[in-house]
Amino acid sequence: MAKQETNFLEILFRSILIGMTVYDDSGNALVIDELNYDPLVGCLYITSDGDSYKMRLDKNYDFQVDKKFSKIVPNKQKISGKRKR
Repeated sequence: MAKQETNFLEILFRSILIGMTVYDDSGNALVIDELNYDPLVGCLYITSDGDSYKMRLDKNYDFQVDKKFSKIVPNKQKISGKRKR
């Protein structure tokens, strides 16, 4: 197998997210068929049924969680307190 230079995060995103279901802002289910990561703008470009979508890394999305991610608890609370410097 030949060596290929790529971003570490793209390898993680592709191995985890391809095949998962994400929901767009309208609530439509999108099964991720293909994924490309652009580290310069911090976005994932996904393809679902031939249509392309842009996902920003600084935004939260709704995913359909399968067994291996069932222990992930969404963080909806803001933690208040002081930071020690």
